Amino acid sequence: MRGAIPLLDNDNRSFMNHEVTTTLTEIGNRFGGFSFSAPSIGYWRSEQGAEYWTDQILLTVDVPDSHANLRWFETQKPRWMTRLRQLALYTTFHPIELVP
Repeated sequence: MRGAIPLLDNDNRSFMNHEVTTTLTEIGNRFGGFSFSAPSIGYWRSEQGAEYWTDQILLTVDVPDSHANLRWFETQKPRWMTRLRQLALYTTFHPIELVP
């Protein structure tokens, strides 16, 4: 899974540290680890034309390609959107192949 975890809400207000760390801890507890790069700047435009710029963490979680793992991210994403006060969160889920 690759995704962007914002450091500001859609009104450009900073989060309390625990809002981001709680989200990252949930991922780490489920999959045993992750990597991220920060800071990064993100931009997106809503369907209504509103433009958003945000500071963010780019997150990578290498997990087995399974329906159960995809479903877990699908069920967590709405919770994270609420916790992080987001209209949307960018996430992708795709197969990976480890180099022997």
